[in-house]
Amino acid sequence: MKNNIRISFVGDLMFGDHSHFYGIGFRSKYKKEDPVYDQELIKILKKNDYVIGNLENPISKYIKETYKSGQLISELYALEHLKLLSINIVNVANNHALQHGVNVYKETLDHLKSAEISVIGKYDQDIFKVVEGDISIGILGISLRPEDYYTGENKFYESRISHLEEIIKTNRNSYDYLIVNIHWGHEFMNYPNKDQKEIARKLINMGVKIIIGHHPHVLQGLEKYNDGLIFYSLGNFITDMKREIQRESMILEINFTKHSISYNRIPIYINDDYLPQLTKVYDFDLLDSYIFNNVSETSYIKSVEESIKLNREEVHKIVKRNITKFPKKKLIQNLTHYFKRVLKRKINLNKKTYLVYRPDIIK
Repeated sequence: MKNNIRISFVGDLMFGDHSHFYGIGFRSKYKKEDPVYDQELIKILKKNDYVIGNLENPISKYIKETYKSGQLISELYALEHLKLLSINIVNVANNHALQHGVNVYKETLDHLKSAEISVIGKYDQDIFKVVEGDISIGILGISLRPEDYYTGENKFYESRISHLEEIIKTNRNSYDYLIVNIHWGHEFMNYPNKDQKEIARKLINMGVKIIIGHHPHVLQGLEKYNDGLIFYSLGNFITDMKREIQRESMILEINFTKHSISYNRIPIYINDDYLPQLTKVYDFDLLDSYIFNNVSETSYIKSVEESIKLNREEVHKIVKRNITKFPKKKLIQNLTHYFKRVLKRKINLNKKTYLVYRPDIIK
C-alpha cells in the first residue's frame, strides 16, 4: 500500500500574450511552434502524483485577432503544455477567469474536462479529494481579488471567504491535511500585506495545513505559523513577462505521509522562450525574512505605488527594445491602447484602482 502522496505546486500559468506583448508574447509564439522544455525539470514534475498550478488565462477555439480579444487567452495548445508539464489540477478562481466572458470561461472548463485535467476554485465546488492508501487531503481554491471584468453576480468561480471558512469548519476533521490555494495580494510586491497575513493565520488556526498563494507575479516568502505552512506567492511559472523579478520562480515539492509532511523549494528561471528551466541558486531565506518587515499601511501603499510605477517604466523600455518584432497591425493596436491607458491614468489620477482590495474580508 502506498504510504505517501507527492504534490508539486507551481505559480501562475499564462499561455496567452500579455497585454503589453500582444503580437510577440506566448500565444503568438506557441500557436505556431512546439515548446522545448527543460527535460530535467520535466523529470522532476513527472515524479509527482499531482501537479497544481493557477490557470491565469481562458482557453478557447474561437479567438478574434483584436487587442482586447487576443490577449491573455490561448487556443487548445495550452492543454498540451499542461500535459507536458504533468499539471493535472488547475485553479480557476482568479481575476482573469472571466476576462473574455462567461461563455469562454465555461468553454475553458469543458476543454479541461476533456483533457482530464481537474479543476479547483469553481463556484460552490465540493472540496477536491485526494486519497492514497490511508492518507487523505482536501484541496480548495478561492480568489480574494476584486473581479475586474464581469459586472454581474459572480457565480462562476469561488470568491466568498465566508463560504471557504464554512467548508473548512465542516471538513477539518475529515482529512489528514487541508490545502487552500488563494489568489490575493498586490502585483509585483515581494512580501504580503497585513490583511493577507491575518487571513492566512486565521485559516491555519481553523485547521488548514498549507496555504498556496498566487497573483503578485513575483515570489513571496514562506511563513511557518503554528502547525501550518503559508507560501504567500509562487510567482509565475509560464509567462511572457520579461522583468527579472517576474522570471524568478520555483517548484514547491511537498511529500505527505500519514503523520508528517516535508517540502522542498526548487528555484526556477523563466527563459527567453517564456518557459521555466532549473536554476542553481535563489536566496529563499532572504525572501522569507521580508514577511516580517514591520511596515505601516501607509508605507505599504507607497511601496505598491512605486512598484506599479517601476513596472510600467521597465515594461515601456522592454517594448521599445522589441518594437521591431511586433507585426505592424498589432503594433498599431498596442500603441493605440497604450495612449488610451496613459490618458485614462491622467483622468483618473486620484483613483488608484490597483490598490482596491476586497471590502468583505477587511475588518
